[in-house]
Parts: sequence; structure tokens; C-alpha cells
Amino acid sequence: MYPSTSSLIVLALAAGPLVAQVPGGQWDLTFQVDGVEVYGKTGRSVAAVGDLDADGVTDWAVGTPLRGFVGTNGGYVEIQSGATGATIRVLTGPGFGDEFGWEILGGHDLDADGVPDLIVSAPEAETIGAFSGATGAVLWSSQFVNWS
Repeated sequence: MYPSTSSLIVLALAAGPLVAQVPGGQWDLTFQVDGVEVYGKTGRSVAAVGDLDADGVTDWAVGTPLRGFVGTNGGYVEIQSGATGATIRVLTGPGFGDEFGWEILGGHDLDADGVPDLIVSAPEAETIGAFSGATGAVLWSSQFVNWS
């Protein structure tokens, strides 16, 4: 089992792997997340989001806010298991070029369902939204009602 978020330092490099270090310890490659597009900025934001899959290990989210400039959406956030690195869920932005996933905040249970939730920004849409950690559903947003 991996250390708790209070004793784990995570480093994300836009062009490299995700590594972790226990304070005072060695840097070890924990999981590697590779972007699917050269200019997508995978790893622009990385956040510990709490234990979303109830396996006792803190999960994490990685933002790719510029995917929409080459692909078909306005960015995305991939939530990954802290135990296995497997994808738990992918959240996508509201529109082309919105830079969804520029910033991610997680670990707080906003809807009181016992599962931590996420807040994600889409700065080009001047929007911030909260998403259920249990289902990925939109809990609230500052501007958009129907996020995809």
C-alpha cells in the first residue's frame, strides 16, 4: 500500500512521468501518465482527490486542459486509482478550447455522500465546476448547467 497523501510528495512534469517521494526517501516512479497529444499539457494540474474507489488508498487526478486545440473537446481530467494507476473516470470540458482541467482541487465531500468530490476550472470559459467523486455528475458550476 502507498503512503497517505500527508506523507507523499507528487511531482508532475508536462513532458515526463509522475513520480513520488516519501519525505527523506528516494524518488520512485509510481505511475506514468503520458499525454495523448503533443500540446495537450497533460499534467498541467495534478491533485490528490481522496479515496474515490473505496480501496483505502488516496486517488489522484491529472488535467489535460489544451486537448481541445487539437482534438475534439475543451480539455479533460483523468481520475486514477492510487493503488493501481487504473483510470477510474474521465471528466470532459463543456466546450472546445475552454481549457477544462487547468486547475483541480479535490478531497472534500461537498455533497455529504461520504465520497470526496472535485472542483475543476475551465478558465477560457470563465467557469469553475464541482463534480461528484462517486458518479462524476455535476454538483454545481458557476456558469454552465449542462457539462458533458
